[in-house]
Amino acid sequence: MSLLIATPLSKPDIGGPATHVAMLEELLKERGVAHTIVSFREVRHLKPGVRHLVYMWRLWKAAGGARRLYALDASSVGLPALIVARLRRIPLIVRIAGITAWELGVERGQVHVLLDEFLQRPSIYPFSVRLRLWIERLVLSRAERIIVPSEYFKTVVVSLGGIGEGKIEVVYSGFTPKHDAHVLTENRETGFMVSAGRLMPWKGFRALIEAVARVRTRFPSAHLAILGDGPQRDELERLIITNDAGEYIKLMGTFSQDEMQKCLAGARLFVLNTGYEGLSHQLLEVMDAGVPIITTPMGGNRELLEDRKEGLLVSYNDVGALEEAIFEVLVDAKLAQILAYNAYRKAREFSNNTSADKLLKLLGV
Repeated sequence: MSLLIATPLSKPDIGGPATHVAMLEELLKERGVAHTIVSFREVRHLKPGVRHLVYMWRLWKAAGGARRLYALDASSVGLPALIVARLRRIPLIVRIAGITAWELGVERGQVHVLLDEFLQRPSIYPFSVRLRLWIERLVLSRAERIIVPSEYFKTVVVSLGGIGEGKIEVVYSGFTPKHDAHVLTENRETGFMVSAGRLMPWKGFRALIEAVARVRTRFPSAHLAILGDGPQRDELERLIITNDAGEYIKLMGTFSQDEMQKCLAGARLFVLNTGYEGLSHQLLEVMDAGVPIITTPMGGNRELLEDRKEGLLVSYNDVGALEEAIFEVLVDAKLAQILAYNAYRKAREFSNNTSADKLLKLLGV
């Protein structure tokens, strides 16, 4: 066995690490590369602290014949991976697409600002947030190499301090295209919009719901399906009731990739009002599905979409701008067609064929 992979998520989990590890496993099998995957989801049911010790023990056992250890975060699996890599004296490569200290801080109500502002003054936050950020910085500083999904996120890692820019490599989140060009001419349901993601504050679902409620008064067939679950579900359900929008805005809950594709097949528009993205694999899937996109210029989104070329970019949580952009795409079929066509073509630049060789070379396999 040559490569040991430590991942916080794996199928059937939904999320970047799960998608990445599934893609990587397929590549490694195609090339006959021996590998072992140790997923944190197998110990997630245990108590905090205990789960990390058990996970580290599993990594230790699996690392006996490993030439390299590849960790898909710098926190939950990153710290155990660092310890095992040091004890086994094997190189550690870390892929990081998010700052867990900030994400958990927001989820637990300890942080109320976006990532870039958080990183400017992390010292003002509670000890638990600062400790987790210190762990992430420690793991990254000790890693032999760091892989990030976008140029934007490279600047995020550098801003943590004490991490050499020279060991950070950008490998875009590759994906496998599922559609040929016929998808651009498929019939779609009038006024049907889709959004998706964990129901977290930085995903901006509150502003999206309010914007769609406004659009409905101007475009009576407008309706929205939100795919995903998370801590904000109850709050968003109350907001839908407050806006008397239960008939045309639905929270669909946890979804599979097949369910996502079925929704996209009928959608006229995909909206992602996000305050933070490393590089959205989800947007790549939507671009491939031939659906026009409205999103924000946050994080790595600008590396995927140029405003009014591959999509419409609007300011994060700007309800008025969201309303106008949604209305424009719904009523202007020519604009929708241009955005979908350009995005479909752009998505091909991020196919696995483009990123796979670079990733495998960095992993030394």
